[in-house]
Amino acid sequence: MSPIPKPTKKRKRVCYDNLAIPKPQRVINDDGERSPYCMRCGFWGYIERHHIKSRGSGGDDSPENIIDLCDGPTTNDCHGEAHNGHIPKSELYAIKRRIIEQTALQVGVI
Repeated sequence: MSPIPKPTKKRKRVCYDNLAIPKPQRVINDDGERSPYCMRCGFWGYIERHHIKSRGSGGDDSPENIIDLCDGPTTNDCHGEAHNGHIPKSELYAIKRRIIEQTALQVGVI
């Protein structure tokens, strides 16, 4: 007789679609906080941080290597698509470069 599996703890998903909260401008969160939207598709809701170059492959936790992507069955699941290789790393790097440039313009660095 096999042992009874322990129940897994489910994460509480937050969805902001039906709330009257304005969508923020796309800025980079260098302070380590998760962005409230997907940097690829713009989905507003449950977001996961994704290392473009995995830490196991020598990637680090720098802002240039981390992109916030939507995750879950009620989203476009960009995070899952990135892990499955359906979104090329070159596309993720291009998105991140564009957001860094937009942020620099907003702050007045460029």
